[in-house]
Amino acid sequence: MECCDKALNLDPEYIDACFNKGALLSKLSKYEESLEYYDNVLEKNHNYKSAVFNKGICLLELDRYEEALKYLDKVLEIDQKDAGAWYGKGIYFKNYNKFENALKCFDKALEINPDYEPAKKAREEILSS
Repeated sequence: MECCDKALNLDPEYIDACFNKGALLSKLSKYEESLEYYDNVLEKNHNYKSAVFNKGICLLELDRYEEALKYLDKVLEIDQKDAGAWYGKGIYFKNYNKFENALKCFDKALEINPDYEPAKKAREEILSS
C-alpha cells in the first residue's frame, strides 16, 4: 500500500498505482474506499477491464447488485470470455432467486474455465438446495 501511496504522491495521474491501491483495499475488504480508486481509474480510461471488473465485484460485496450488474455486463462487452464476470453475473441472479439464469452464468464461466472453483461451488449450492 505504501508503494502505491508513494507513486500517487509523485504522480496523482498514475493509473496503475491507482488501480493497485483499489485492489489492495478490496483485498482488505475496504470496498467503499476501493470504489473511489476504481472510479478514478475509470475516469481516465473507462475501458480498463480489470477496474471495471473489480468495481463490479466490490459492488456485489456491498450488496449493490443492480449497480454491480452494469459493470459485469460492461466487462462482458469488452471480453465475452471473462469467467469471473460470468460468475459475478451468476451471483447477481442467485441473489434474486433466479436460479436458472444463475446456473447458465455459472455454466458459462465453467465452459471458459473448467477449474473455476467459485463457479463450481455456487453451482453445487443451487443444485443441492
